[in-house]
Amino acid sequence: MAGGGKRKPCCHCFPQIPVHIQRITTCRCSAIRDTVLGKLPRECAMRTNMNLEANQANTAQKSESKPPLHIWIGGVAVRTIFLIVLTILTARVASPQVERLKSLYETPGDLIRVLMGLGVCSWFIVNLFILPKDAGAYRTWMYLGLVILPLSVLCAFVVW
Repeated sequence: MAGGGKRKPCCHCFPQIPVHIQRITTCRCSAIRDTVLGKLPRECAMRTNMNLEANQANTAQKSESKPPLHIWIGGVAVRTIFLIVLTILTARVASPQVERLKSLYETPGDLIRVLMGLGVCSWFIVNLFILPKDAGAYRTWMYLGLVILPLSVLCAFVVW
């Protein structure tokens, strides 16, 4: 070695260490050694699937399948109700403190809050008309709706 110091013994030099720890330590040592030398430690890296074209075709076939009618209706209904409740809640929170719209220009905090609320509400309304593209999203909205809908209605009730 250039520094004149002693080289540390590698982990596999100790026979008293159990075999499974030796393998892990050896893998770690070789990974550190390969990283320092600039090589990718293939024996320690995750396996990658190199057959990308076939996997992309399978993914496209899975996402094109349509959900059953009851899941589609339930998912759309829960999603729509949730977005409407969120829009109403945002409009209520973003409304000005003083009831007149002329007073918006007097206080910049109210003006900023109303403009941001208008932007968020319009984003929610636009998203009402953009439906999910895959069947898993409708299923997720159905299951998520069991928890989120009562919580959002409770939150709207408390804020109102």
